[in-house]
Amino acid sequence: MNTKNATATASRPLNMEEKRKLEKIIFQDIDKAKSQYDSKRSEAENDLKAKLLERPQGLKLLAEYVANQKEEKRLKNEIGKLGMDFNHSNDKGITLQMASYYSYGSNTDRRTPTEITTFNAKTSQTKDRLEEMKRTYTLKLFASGMEAQEVFTELSKELAKIING
Repeated sequence: MNTKNATATASRPLNMEEKRKLEKIIFQDIDKAKSQYDSKRSEAENDLKAKLLERPQGLKLLAEYVANQKEEKRLKNEIGKLGMDFNHSNDKGITLQMASYYSYGSNTDRRTPTEITTFNAKTSQTKDRLEEMKRTYTLKLFASGMEAQEVFTELSKELAKIING
């Protein structure tokens, strides 16, 4: 502390300017002490945090968390291989949904289920068949000599069979 000025002026009353200077010195001394205290406390806090991070209970929970993360990743991959994914956006909690059939992120091991592939192939074949029917029935109408009524009757029967089929 800077007490030299304080003892020299102790024998007479201090004027306002001298008091302001002494106030400044007091504040500097207090701020310096506060800074030193903050530094020591910060160091002590870091030491305490390091000590707390080494607690066996915390380390055990960390190991369990890491193991669960690995298991979660494995399960996500297995579900992805089935062509499914998680749906987080409903009132029932997490449910399964069919996965998108494009790869993204790190999950590139998605497979389209065989049932979906077969279903989509049949849909495509039926659409192709319906497109071919346009040509067939146009030819029947114009080239075969069939009456329009016969063409439409036969067409409606065949369409019903395909649609309901």
